[in-house]
Amino acid sequence: MTQNPYVIVAGPDARHARARAAAADVARDIEDEDHGGRGWSCRDPEGHFRNVGSYDPSAA
Repeated sequence: MTQNPYVIVAGPDARHARARAAAADVARDIEDEDHGGRGWSCRDPEGHFRNVGSYDPSAA
């Protein structure tokens, strides 16, 4: 089974900057997303992708 978790956060730009400063393995830099909001992706220590962004489909 493939999972693609998306963590909804306020202030994704600040979270991205903090992750970069901590030498996180950022796989996709912060950008405007087609469906709204801003987001970015990184890999966790086990190599799994984690997506972080401000888009909340339940609030749309």
